[in-house]
Amino acid sequence: MHKKKSISVILSVIILLTLAAAVGGANAVAPAETAYTHSTLHFCVRLPASWSGLYRVEETHNSAWFISTNNEDAGYGGLLFGIEVYDEEEYIPTQHVELLIADGKYFYAVYPGGIECDYTNPLLIEEYGIMYEDIEGILETFHYAAEFPFTDVPADAWYYNDVTIAYQTGLINGTSATTFAPNSNLTYAEAVKLAACMHQLYTTGAVTLTNGSPVWYQSYVDYARANGIISREYNWTAQATRSGYMEIFASALPDNALAPINTVADGAIPDVPMAHPGAAAIYKLYCAGILQGVDAAHSCNPAANIKRSEVAAILTRMMDSSERISFSF
Repeated sequence: MHKKKSISVILSVIILLTLAAAVGGANAVAPAETAYTHSTLHFCVRLPASWSGLYRVEETHNSAWFISTNNEDAGYGGLLFGIEVYDEEEYIPTQHVELLIADGKYFYAVYPGGIECDYTNPLLIEEYGIMYEDIEGILETFHYAAEFPFTDVPADAWYYNDVTIAYQTGLINGTSATTFAPNSNLTYAEAVKLAACMHQLYTTGAVTLTNGSPVWYQSYVDYARANGIISREYNWTAQATRSGYMEIFASALPDNALAPINTVADGAIPDVPMAHPGAAAIYKLYCAGILQGVDAAHSCNPAANIKRSEVAAILTRMMDSSERISFSF
């Protein structure tokens, strides 16, 4: 049940939005690109890329507080919102909003009781107001991230961090409650489902796609075709090659979400000549820092089947720009 914000919070938001519009116009919620996971309370949210360098998180035993660092440094608090967790339902102040009940714990979003920005500085007012606008979209990404359950993903595996992030941020599931099957391959049907869901999450902030019937993957194929993710048919029940997977995923996010951070000359990837049918997609993902190759020469191995561990790494880097890889060759 959602509880209403206090009147002071509502007035604060109105004032902030008015001032922000007067200074430079309010921005739309930016696509979420940085995942934050509380390691002991096991919840996760995604934060807009535009927040990079503008906030810090203060953790306690039962909460996380997201703070505008510039406004905090100016001596005005800077609190944007918090997430608090209780062991039982109890009297909650009106500025709390119930998010979720999981494993007997109650998760609440907490809004500040008033303006916590430097109201004498138009730039800091604008910054705080725009970030405050983003909160609703951020909270829509909130989910409970259970403790890492996969016994077949050792802590010293190269993909451990990627699988952890991809799982805890809801990007990919295991094959059972305790197994991830990192060395298993994906089919094209599974690949197009991931791509479609990632596109919808990025563009709308939520995933509403569900399996079709009688062909479970048809709803994802239809969405992918309608949104320009795929332009040809695949053998949906066949195991996806690395090249085929990359063709699909290179179009799963808009171009501005895959901006180049690496310079890769045409023909530089040893086993992907520019005449290769998947070259455009592969070079795009290399340039964006999503891929770096399978060896020191940055070979792609395009004809090999792609593993679930590799998929977790790609998903994580696509949705969290801070995980992308810079390199040169």
